[in-house]
Amino acid sequence: MKKRLLRSLLVLMAISCMTSCGSRKDEGTTMGSKSSVSDAIYEEFDRYSRAVRDYEGKYVCDVGYTSPEGYKYDVYGDIKLPLRIAGPNGENINVSDGDLSEYVVVNQYPEAKTEIKISYTMDEKGNEYEHYPKEISVKEIILYIEKEK
Repeated sequence: MKKRLLRSLLVLMAISCMTSCGSRKDEGTTMGSKSSVSDAIYEEFDRYSRAVRDYEGKYVCDVGYTSPEGYKYDVYGDIKLPLRIAGPNGENINVSDGDLSEYVVVNQYPEAKTEIKISYTMDEKGNEYEHYPKEISVKEIILYIEKEK
């Protein structure tokens, strides 16, 4: 019951983050071309592997969700990966420091479609704990951003 409530809360937080960008003009951006159609590719993997999404061309506030502590994450199946936001010179940018609704992702590391391998913790009988990943091959995703021109 608690797990179901926690997942519902995470979904609501993700939805509120997606809608918090306000009224932004999408004219002249590539954001519309990289939406739900390409996201279907990333859901074809099993629970032991996923692929990094393509964030390039998307607004920072449309990517993942922002935690109450002010950090960005994106959910990949049973795991959530931190999204580190970096400026053009590679400096870290704190998401809670200001309005990033005019900033667009121009590059990312690791690249889109990079495989994320996941192994899960096992109990003494060799059964996997369903929601407790042991090792994840990608620890974070770095998004390089620039102000939209």
